[in-house]
Amino acid sequence: DKLSEGDTIKVKVLEVDRQGRIRLSMKAVNEESTD
Repeated sequence: DKLSEGDTIKVKVLEVDRQGRIRLSMKAVNEESTD
C-alpha cells in the first residue's frame, strides 16, 4: 500500500514512550477488522 500526504487511514496506538513519541500500527487495525 502506498500512502500520500492528506490520506485518511485507521491506525492502532501501540505505545507512547517517555519522550511522547507515538508508535502506530496499520497492520493491527487490518487484522482486527477481518475477524
